[in-house]
Amino acid sequence: MRSVGWLAMASQSTLQAEFQRGMHALGYVDGSTWTLHEHYAENAVEKLPALAAELARLKVDDLP
Repeated sequence: MRSVGWLAMASQSTLQAEFQRGMHALGYVDGSTWTLHEHYAENAVEKLPALAAELARLKVDDLP
């Protein structure tokens, strides 16, 4: 299963929905062939480094 990291200042539901549609179009099935790790800084830029480090610890995959 692929592991995808999502890091943003705040939730962006429209962008996320488009991303998930794109993954589906590429043949990925959420929860079966890939999983999304979402991290949000809640509009606090100082939280970004720790959240990025957490995604690195999770070893999210590079997607082609």
